[in-house]
Amino acid sequence: MHHYHHYNESGKLVITPQKIDKHVVGEKEIPLGLFFQPGAENISAVMFSVSGTVSNFNRMGKQAGFGEDNVKLFRMGAYHDHDPDASLPKMFSYEVNEDCTETWAEGMSMFHNPNALHPVPEE
Repeated sequence: MHHYHHYNESGKLVITPQKIDKHVVGEKEIPLGLFFQPGAENISAVMFSVSGTVSNFNRMGKQAGFGEDNVKLFRMGAYHDHDPDASLPKMFSYEVNEDCTETWAEGMSMFHNPNALHPVPEE
């Protein structure tokens, strides 16, 4: 899906989805919608991590008290703004230390297949 957005006269965010069936580059066509492809009913979900990186490993070590005192690590990024009229994420930044609470699961997403033969429970 591609999502277009605008604000109406009342200042409310209006999102209009547009279904995209395929991606075309030159003569190559790639069908979109993994969970709607033949055989995809055998995929229960896809788990994806945008942050399982060396930087994440370093931050978790620093947070656990490992590393040199003369090394400073900083984390910055964006996160979801739950305001229903927000069209941009919120930003954050902080110095990593033993008081931080970053977990290994941060940055992980699970995409559930609505057509799965054996769905993963939502919880």
